[in-house]
Parts: sequence; structure tokens; C-alpha cells
Amino acid sequence: MTFPEWPKAPIGIDAGHWISRPVRRTVLAVAHSMVSCQRLLDVIGLIEGDTRIQVVFTVGPDVFNHRVAGYLERLDALVLPWQQAVRERFDLAVAAAHGGLRHLHAPLLV
Repeated sequence: MTFPEWPKAPIGIDAGHWISRPVRRTVLAVAHSMVSCQRLLDVIGLIEGDTRIQVVFTVGPDVFNHRVAGYLERLDALVLPWQQAVRERFDLAVAAAHGGLRHLHAPLLV
């Protein structure tokens, strides 16, 4: 099984090569739909100013997720494919919906 090229993001075993500042915690923000994405951005806005925290986004499985990835990219958010997000460990995962969360390796805040 082959996977498309995943972003070289500041997570995983090679994270040290990609970070420009010390990161103590990595938070995964899981956006399922445009509505849940808006609610999620309100919460992420409370922590994004803390330079010790790295926030990365992924688009969770949902029938209404077709516009979410493009929206996050227009915001210049670091977006991981769902297949990559479920293979990594995070210090926290934050979501405003429930789809697929059981596959994540992180404490969950919904």
C-alpha cells in the first residue's frame, strides 16, 4: 500500500528538523465541517499565541467536510491528511464533532 506524499510537518520522529522554536506540546485540531471548523477556530484562538504549543489541523471524516481543507489552506493553517493524523501521537486533540475520533492517539477535548 502506498501513501501520497505527506507534508513534512513539525510532528513525528523527524520533528526536530522542521521546528524553528522549542515546542512543548502539539495539539491536533480536527475539523469535520465548516460549522465545526468555525467553532474549533474560536477555541484554537485561545492557545495559538502560546509559542510553546504547535497547532496542526486535520479534516475529520464527515459527509459535510468537502470545503474544509480548502478553507484551512486559505487561512495558511498547517493541515495534515487524516491518514497521517491517525498514525501520529499528539498531546491533545480538539474537535467540535465526533466522527473518527476513536482512531486518534491523543487525549480528546470535544
